[in-house]
Amino acid sequence: LMVEERTRAWLATGNGFLLRSLPLQGIPVASSYEQALDYLYYLFWTRYINFGSIAQPSINMTTLHRADQSRLALVGIRYLIARNSIFAPPPDLQAVFSWKNYTIYEVPDANISGFAVRNVIEAGSIEDELRAMRDERFDPRSTAVISRTEASRLSPGRLSAVSESSIELHSNQIRVRAKSTGESSLLVLPFKYSHCWAPHWLSAPG
Repeated sequence: LMVEERTRAWLATGNGFLLRSLPLQGIPVASSYEQALDYLYYLFWTRYINFGSIAQPSINMTTLHRADQSRLALVGIRYLIARNSIFAPPPDLQAVFSWKNYTIYEVPDANISGFAVRNVIEAGSIEDELRAMRDERFDPRSTAVISRTEASRLSPGRLSAVSESSIELHSNQIRVRAKSTGESSLLVLPFKYSHCWAPHWLSAPG
């Protein structure tokens, strides 16, 4: 019944057709009904993106229950489409467009070209990583949380800022361009890491 209701809502609002048409316009869309989500992504979504909200029964495990600006920005979400409801307050975001019963909100400082962080927090476990990210003082625009194993691969010394950066999607390639202001910089990309990705450096690896 829930699936049938979801399908009826898609047909009535056109939201389903919108999502299906966006990739044809060169706009990538992440399916929140993906059955192959691994446990790391599940933990990241439920223990970080939605952390602090009361979970609602849903067949969609990545339903957004909380519109936290910094957390959405870290994932690279720039716009949020929400249905207007008298039963729930609108998200605390700037509204940029409204149509019928829907409103589009803009997430400030979205990570759409890579966050050039200056600080690194080392964590010994996934639990420690999530705890560090949930700290009220954590700012994803300037700080990255990584495992101790990954931290050992970083070059010693203070990280430098990035003067410019960009991200382009071409077929199965993600093209990232960045220019460091010093010898070593760390760029946090809004993409889920996969061992399927093989980096090809146009300059020296770093």
